[in-house]
Amino acid sequence: MSNIARLEDFAARKTDVEERISRDQLTAEYARGYSDGESTARADVTAELANALQQAAESAKDNAGMWQAAVGETLQSLAPVIRAIAGHLAANRAEQLAGLLLTELEHLALSGVAPRCTVSAEEDVIHLVQAQIEKIGLEGISLVPAKHTEITFDAGKIVIDPDEFLARIDEILAGLSESEEG
Repeated sequence: MSNIARLEDFAARKTDVEERISRDQLTAEYARGYSDGESTARADVTAELANALQQAAESAKDNAGMWQAAVGETLQSLAPVIRAIAGHLAANRAEQLAGLLLTELEHLALSGVAPRCTVSAEEDVIHLVQAQIEKIGLEGISLVPAKHTEITFDAGKIVIDPDEFLARIDEILAGLSESEEG
């Protein structure tokens, strides 16, 4: 027979011995492959989570920055308006203080408390209050010139201080502005 047309006998024993893998080796290789795949998957999931967390942190930082900018702009636009309103309220101070004092005295009289009290205020406020007290007919009220405005009576004291009011508004606005800057 020629080499070209030679047929192989499949029934004959092979002379070359193929390397075979034992069951233990197969189990070990399977476990190694499974572990490698599991490690790779865990690393991929960890990388995806880290990326998602990074994006969330950047988004939160951007949102916080936008929020601070919006609050800052609002404070910048409202602070002058609030100061102007407070300044306007303080401009007619004598009339407003007289009105506040008379309102408090009327509340005291209506609540059943005999308005026996001392009213301390600036001279121009005293004149306005005195004229209104005489007009209303309230008795038992002593008027005393002073730098600060207050009503003192047996049950307590009511202090009306527009300068403190304006100072508190400025303090609050300054505090808000500082908290937004920091």
